[in-house]
Amino acid sequence: MDKTNVMAEFSINGDNLDIADVTEKMGLKPTDIHLKGQLTKNKKNTYKETSWSISTKYEESYDINIQLERLMALIENKVNYILEIKQKYKVNILFMIVVNIKNNETAAMYLKKPIIHFMSAIDAEVGFDTYIYGDDYE
Repeated sequence: MDKTNVMAEFSINGDNLDIADVTEKMGLKPTDIHLKGQLTKNKKNTYKETSWSISTKYEESYDINIQLERLMALIENKVNYILEIKQKYKVNILFMIVVNIKNNETAAMYLKKPIIHFMSAIDAEVGFDTYIYGDDYE
């Protein structure tokens, strides 16, 4: 992709997470799962905890809220299930936003109020990764 692109991910992470139970409760097929102790992609480390996640694909975008709103459409009516999972398995909830900046075309990186309220309601953390690509960085 030659233009700035964004990916957003919602993940549930914990030591004793039951992937099948989370999938059933959420009613969604995860985009990705990792099992505690499983080798990472680089085959040099292992995952420290089990993870269930859904994410958008990397999409050309100049506003992270577009991808976050796509995730919200899938999970905003599942607050009770998320809180039940959080209590049952003692997990952490994370929204991760990855922005690949191309040709110095940055994306707007702010959170709209409905997204902030939702994240707060489920006691989620938010992370950002940004990568800059261009003639000077490649």
